Amino acid sequence: MSEVVQIIPTGIDRERPIFLLKKFPPHKIYIIKNKSPPEEHKEMEETRGKIIKELEDLTPLAEKEHVKINYYDFKESFIKLLEIMKKEKDKGNRVIVNLSPPSRIVAFAAWIASSLTDSEAYYIHGKVYGLGGEFHTKGIGGLVKVFHFPITLPDEIEGNILGYLLKEKDVSTNLRRFVKSLSLKKLGEVTTIQSGIVKLSYALRGLEEKGYIEMDEIGGKRRKISLTESGEMMAKAVEILHRNKP
Repeated sequence: MSEVVQIIPTGIDRERPIFLLKKFPPHKIYIIKNKSPPEEHKEMEETRGKIIKELEDLTPLAEKEHVKINYYDFKESFIKLLEIMKKEKDKGNRVIVNLSPPSRIVAFAAWIASSLTDSEAYYIHGKVYGLGGEFHTKGIGGLVKVFHFPITLPDEIEGNILGYLLKEKDVSTNLRRFVKSLSLKKLGEVTTIQSGIVKLSYALRGLEEKGYIEMDEIGGKRRKISLTESGEMMAKAVEILHRNKP
């Protein structure tokens, strides 16, 4: 039977995470915390701790899992949230993420991850903002279900190349050797090295245009091929999304 799983990246908002817990009572909660808050945020972290305690007390029967991520690192936040969502969706669960409480970086990462996994993302806007004291907002102004961002994933061949580069890091070689290292079966319906070179060359140009790889000539026909930061993130995302597929 499908269960409701809520992912709550916590912040210093109290009412908005409580509202969504009551709206969609969960069987399991992932409580997300900042693993490296700066020293000057000590009071904020004390407030966060009080909110987490209240969330736990409010849902005594729900399973809880605490996860720490760097709230200022988009790539780390995105990959970790994507892993959680994919794992729960593979179990057939309904996954809901609350975009309201955390930093904008974490909220954006959660939105993109929800778009890739067909999870539900909600934003609750408060009635009053910019409060002094412990809490940032007061009251519930409304609930918004956020649409999925239309993301086009790399095709199978591009995904195979990204996965290879993620494993091997920088590759300095010519296309013939690259084809042999990657293997023909990773390049689709090709049967010869020459046809593999053509397919590989086309795919590499596409990945470069999308900003996923960088290519530099290093003499003769040899090239240095490496992932960009966005390419590394996409390669990891593809690997996560393809887990447990037959």
